[in-house]
Amino acid sequence: MSGTGSDILIVGIGGAAIGFATRAAALAPGARLACFDSDGASEEAAQQSFFLMGAARCNGRGCGGDAVKARAAAIDDIAAVRDAVSGTRLAIVAVALGGGFGSGAAPEILKALRDEGITAICVATTPFAFEGGDRAAAARRALPLLESAATATAVISLDDLFAGGGDAPLADAYAAASGTMSDVLTLFWRLAAKPGFITIGAERIAAIASSSSGKMRIATAHATGEGRATAAANALLASRLTGREVRLENAEAAIVGVLAGSDLRLAELTEISTALSARLSPTCHLDFGVILDEEAHDALSIVCLLFEKGGAAEADDVVGGEPAKAQGTTSERSGRSRRAKSCDPLASSSSGARFKGTEGTIYNGQNLDIPTYQRRNLPLEK
Repeated sequence: MSGTGSDILIVGIGGAAIGFATRAAALAPGARLACFDSDGASEEAAQQSFFLMGAARCNGRGCGGDAVKARAAAIDDIAAVRDAVSGTRLAIVAVALGGGFGSGAAPEILKALRDEGITAICVATTPFAFEGGDRAAAARRALPLLESAATATAVISLDDLFAGGGDAPLADAYAAASGTMSDVLTLFWRLAAKPGFITIGAERIAAIASSSSGKMRIATAHATGEGRATAAANALLASRLTGREVRLENAEAAIVGVLAGSDLRLAELTEISTALSARLSPTCHLDFGVILDEEAHDALSIVCLLFEKGGAAEADDVVGGEPAKAQGTTSERSGRSRRAKSCDPLASSSSGARFKGTEGTIYNGQNLDIPTYQRRNLPLEK
C-alpha cells in the first residue's frame, strides 16, 4: 500500500452516515469520498461523490424504511459500487443502522468491498433507545450481516454518541455528536493516510484488523494547554464510545494515533502510553502513530482503535437495550463469514436459499427458508 490518501476511501451509506462522512472528508483535505443512498435528497450533501442506488426500483425517493427493498436496490446497482471503489485498498465506512437503506444495503456494499480485496473498517451507529423496538430490532438483524462482511466493525449507539447533550437544544446536540463522529473518521483517515513522525499507515491497520476477531471499539479525545496529554488520555479512557473498563481489558490489540503541533514533547507521548497501558491487558499489542500538524499548535488529539479478542459478547454489548449477537472468532475474513452463516440464522439470510441457484425468501431481514425454531432460537421439547 502506498501510504498516501489516494488508495484510502471514506464511505457513507445512507442519509445520516453520509452527513458524517462528508463532514469528515471536508476536514481531511485530499480524502476520497463515496456516498451511497436510494434517496436522491442525499446528493445535496455528497454532491459529486454521491451514487444513487436502485433508481429503477425506488425512483430516487428512498426505500421507505424497508431493509429488504434497500438490499435489492444495492444488488441492482452493485456494479456502480465496484466502479466507485476502484483503486481503493482501505475503506473507512460509516453506516447508520435501524432504518432501511443502512440496514439493508450496507451488508451488500461491504461484501462488494470485500470481493474487491478492500479492507473495510466499518463504524456503525445504532438507534436511540427512545426510537422504539422496531428500529432496534432492525439494527440487531443487520449487525451480524455487517460484521460478517466487514474486516472490522465498531458499533456506537446514538445514546452514547449524544451523551452529555441531553439538556442542550437538539440542533446543538446534533452538531456536537456529528463533530465527534466526524473526528473519529477524520483522525482515522489521517492516521492511515498521512506520513507521520511515527507512521502507522494503512497497511499496518489492515493487517491488525484482518487478524482480529472483527469486533472493534473506536474513540477520540482532545485537550489543550498545560497537562494536555494526561487530560486527553483520561478523557479517552472515560469515553462511553470505548465502553466500560472490561472492554479495555478485553483488547488484544490497540492502535493509538496522536495528532499535535511541533510543540509535542516526548514526555507527553510517554504520559499517554503509560495511562493507556495501565488499563490495557499486559498481553495487548499497542501500536503508536504520531502526526505533526502545525495547525494543531497547543492542541493534542488522540484516536484509539481497540480490537477485541474473539468469544461471546460481553453483558453490556447491547443494541437498543437488548443483547447483540456474538460473532465468530476466526481471524480469516472468509472463515468468519462462513462461521457466521453456519451458526447464526440471521446471518444466513444474506447467503440465499437452502437450494443451490435460488434466492432466499427474505422478509424483514430474515430468511424464511430457515425453520422458525432456528431463526428464533426456540428450544424444542423432547
